[in-house]
Amino acid sequence: MPLVYEIKKKESLKTSLWSGGTTTEIYIYPENALYAGRKFDFRISTAVVEDEESAFTQLPGFKRHIMPLEGSMYLIHENHHEIQLKPFQKDFFHGDWVTKSHGKCTDFNLMLAENFSGNIDIVKSGYVESLRTSGFFGFYMLCDCMAEINLGSGAFEEKLEKGSFLTFPFIGDTVQEICRVKLTGTADNAFAAVKVNVNKEEESK
Repeated sequence: MPLVYEIKKKESLKTSLWSGGTTTEIYIYPENALYAGRKFDFRISTAVVEDEESAFTQLPGFKRHIMPLEGSMYLIHENHHEIQLKPFQKDFFHGDWVTKSHGKCTDFNLMLAENFSGNIDIVKSGYVESLRTSGFFGFYMLCDCMAEINLGSGAFEEKLEKGSFLTFPFIGDTVQEICRVKLTGTADNAFAAVKVNVNKEEESK
């Protein structure tokens, strides 16, 4: 199958309330899954934490990566660890942990079912990488960017606004195609995007 990409614009993303503020769902897989039903493989979101102290919703059966984008947060994972996170610093924890957060911020979240693995990283303006696109890759824009995308089917250039999401839809582990992505932001060496990658883990034999 030919490799394709998709751009989700900021205005098309769904925002809802949670106990500590608002959350915006950027991507969920399968795409017809509902977060409320807890039957999804992975979910990418941002949240605005409006309360000085809040409790995280427990999600048994899921793993979580979190990163503040603006502001800072102090996380207390009961009987596990505590950590102070400044913008673009990351933490990993399990969804069934009892977790409390102190501090107002905007954060970025990746939730994974137990049989999936993944990570989130910051990339700067001028970022270039060749990606092997088995699995899933996506880029959440932190500023207005130009994206140069080279696929087997051709080369494309896209103007991406802050808050939009460039994604290469999940294609499992059967296709091993290489694509090249270059992101150029509005300022040299500035933070351009959050890069997300997700893969399905091999089943134990």
